[in-house]
Amino acid sequence: QKEEHVLYRSRRRSKEGIFKVTLKPDQQVNLCLQNGIITAGRGRKAPSERAHDGLDRTVGFQFSVEPKDETKELKTQSQKIAQAAKDLTREIKNLYNHHEYMRTREAKHREVVEQTFSQLMYWVLLEGITVILIAGGQIMYFRRFLERRRYI
Repeated sequence: QKEEHVLYRSRRRSKEGIFKVTLKPDQQVNLCLQNGIITAGRGRKAPSERAHDGLDRTVGFQFSVEPKDETKELKTQSQKIAQAAKDLTREIKNLYNHHEYMRTREAKHREVVEQTFSQLMYWVLLEGITVILIAGGQIMYFRRFLERRRYI
């Protein structure tokens, strides 16, 4: 059985993050995403004893594979500029991916807010109709009550 060890673990209660891991050639990696684990006692329990909170969540995950540049030292100015362009391209891709994630998240939240707003409007309309019906019933009741008193 192969020995397993953790290459990266996010900080506790972190909502998002970017990380980089360097792998050896032909190295296989298993990805494990955990979400919603209740760790009482600062996570001292074994992973099998931890309780999940049972809530459904949507988890976004994206990765990219880039070959490692073996040249340690950049000698010419054009090599330095090319390396800077590669770094800039990588960071722009990260920014683009983060922007796409935020757009998706905003669309999901907007959908939830609009759905909540429409449900609230139905309740407000139902409440208004109920108040109008009760007020009409009270007016009719008092009219009949006052008409009966006149005859006595």
